[in-house]
Amino acid sequence: MLNMRLFVFLILPLAVLSFSLFGKKTTPAPKDPHLEELKWIAIKEINAKSKDLLNLVPVEIVTDRQNSFRNTLELKVAQSTCLKRTMNHEQLKEKGCKLKKKGKQFIYTLEIYKRAWEKFQSVTIKSVKEL
Repeated sequence: MLNMRLFVFLILPLAVLSFSLFGKKTTPAPKDPHLEELKWIAIKEINAKSKDLLNLVPVEIVTDRQNSFRNTLELKVAQSTCLKRTMNHEQLKEKGCKLKKKGKQFIYTLEIYKRAWEKFQSVTIKSVKEL
């Protein structure tokens, strides 16, 4: 009986806490509105920091790890045919661009903090890998 109480009061809360702290890695559902929004938030930051003359566009979300207001994404992006100087982020999001043939492709690992109630969002690029 003592072992069961120990389990319930000590071990079980630690297991629940560790799950909520580290997040759950999921395979992204296609056309999930929340992930679509995060994808375009990430692309805005990626294009702002990229020194490429061409806009980078999202190809797919490889993995997604969610934890309350923090998401960690692995996002596959590729060069488009649209120049940055002729098309801003909103136009890119609305109209879209074709992928450049034999253009560069990358996998970006990003952390996105988003708290809508505070109108706060932060994007951190953790790593970039060229394919």
